[in-house]
Amino acid sequence: MERKVEEALKLLWFREEGWDEEELIPVKKYEIDEKNYIELEREGFVEKKNGKWCLTSKGRHFVSEIIRRLRLAEWLFLELFEGEKFFSNEAACQLEHILNEEVSDKICILLGHPRFCPHGKPIPRGKCCVDKGIDVVKPIHVPLTYITEGEYVKIISIRSDDKRVLHKLASFGIISGVKIRVLKSRPLYLIELDETIISIDREIAENIFVKTIRKDT
Repeated sequence: MERKVEEALKLLWFREEGWDEEELIPVKKYEIDEKNYIELEREGFVEKKNGKWCLTSKGRHFVSEIIRRLRLAEWLFLELFEGEKFFSNEAACQLEHILNEEVSDKICILLGHPRFCPHGKPIPRGKCCVDKGIDVVKPIHVPLTYITEGEYVKIISIRSDDKRVLHKLASFGIISGVKIRVLKSRPLYLIELDETIISIDREIAENIFVKTIRKDT
């Protein structure tokens, strides 16, 4: 399928997820128009409801595979470069168009069957998740709530759409790429960052994804 047509399907998927117009700019650059959706309608991928184009069950099934490849590619890049400047959504998007189902399953297994992408959006489950079970392999990146007291970790991503939460964490220096130590997990999470002790409630800790590291890393 032509890339522009695939992007048209992705645009509808993202809108169903509630993305705002600013988030959709990278997809809109493909100048998707009415003709693209009329073509997709003929193939049974979309339909018009109340004057708006929507995915059919056939279209949703088809594009879910594309979304899965894209979001697994994001995690793969993030794992390889651990939040460094080399990671980009555009690079992940390019990789998405190269991956096939077999390779995607192998990446998914390697990453521990992640449920969400680095931006907190859900990853459609693949055959490997259903067949093998998502708890068989320990994920490379886990919520801070999975970490034992005394362990050192590196923050990989923060899964929150709440700008106030992100701003508050950033004001403490809690951002992707920093290394912290978990001092206490009850009743609040106490973490050590550059000799500063910071308290975080459990709800926020559940959305901070980390990777365990050695103390001297």
